[in-house]
Amino acid sequence: MQETKLEYVHTFTDRHGKVRRYFRKPGCKRIPLPGSPGSPEFMQAYQAALAGETAPSRNIGSSRIVPGTLDAAINGYLHSRGFEKKLAKQTQYGRRRELERLRVAHGSKKISHLEPRHIEQLIGEKDTPSTANSLLKALRGLMDYCVKEKLCSSNPSKSVKFIRDKTNGFHTWTEEELAAFETIYPEDTEEWLAYVMALYTALRAQDLIRIGPRDVRNGVLYVTPLKTENSTGVSLAIPIHPILARAIARIPVDQPTFLLTRRGKPFSRECFTIWFSAAAKRAGLSNCTAHGLRKAACRRLAEAGCTALEIMAISGHTTLKEVERYTKAADKKQMAVKAMRAMEVAFPTGLANDVGKPTEIVCQIAV
Repeated sequence: MQETKLEYVHTFTDRHGKVRRYFRKPGCKRIPLPGSPGSPEFMQAYQAALAGETAPSRNIGSSRIVPGTLDAAINGYLHSRGFEKKLAKQTQYGRRRELERLRVAHGSKKISHLEPRHIEQLIGEKDTPSTANSLLKALRGLMDYCVKEKLCSSNPSKSVKFIRDKTNGFHTWTEEELAAFETIYPEDTEEWLAYVMALYTALRAQDLIRIGPRDVRNGVLYVTPLKTENSTGVSLAIPIHPILARAIARIPVDQPTFLLTRRGKPFSRECFTIWFSAAAKRAGLSNCTAHGLRKAACRRLAEAGCTALEIMAISGHTTLKEVERYTKAADKKQMAVKAMRAMEVAFPTGLANDVGKPTEIVCQIAV
């Protein structure tokens, strides 16, 4: 039987042979549609999407949700206070996307029957380590909620390990790449402004596009990162580097954000990352991204001799492990030279037998 054509509904078959349907309206987020076209469940979700809702309200479909199922657990979790109040908006979006997919495929199954082997199978079906780990994070949050609500006795996802990504994630800009970008884009360009802001604040793209003159007071940039806004609430006070001060000096004080599109509007995160990556490619830096500048900033701080805690005060990382991951690209040779010079200063006479001899630096290091 041929399906009724509905506006904005796109149908496709995934790599597992599963037919999936999404509401895709230009300028709006893609919304998964459950069931088959014409069914009450499908039509209610479709009408909600037409009305501009990015997810079904609490009451839609509640009478058909069977208690104790994965469907019911996901519905409860996505509307829980812990999900809506404690997670950053971007984290909510990612987890909702993963769990809605899971809900469509396995919603009728009992949540209490979920075992580690099932979770390993689910994440094993993902195409990349990053997407697999994203699903595992979403499942850990879901199952923590289930344990708290006594829907199950334990969290089976805790024994499942994250898949180790053999890559180092986003490429960290080298000094040569930084110089190449600066050569292509002069100081009066928006590309140079975005570059300087990323390199001298170490902020994520989602925060770079939000900050403006109102956030700078007495030479300090005050910002609460979106990633920690609803969780740790960590706020940053980043001193303005002289180069950054020169870059933002030309921005009118009443401008809402430092970075604006050609239409004079603030960037969206997706638009900014695409725009900046394109700018890097024009400079011959196809592997360089805005997030890579954040990593380059952390690398520079490490090479300058900053401690992990000092770097965290700028970058907003909340754990030492995260900082170590971001500073792997630090120039170990340069840092080793700096460390040896520090030892020369602390122990200028070298060996114990040198006591009483004229003080001199015993070890000379060639740079």
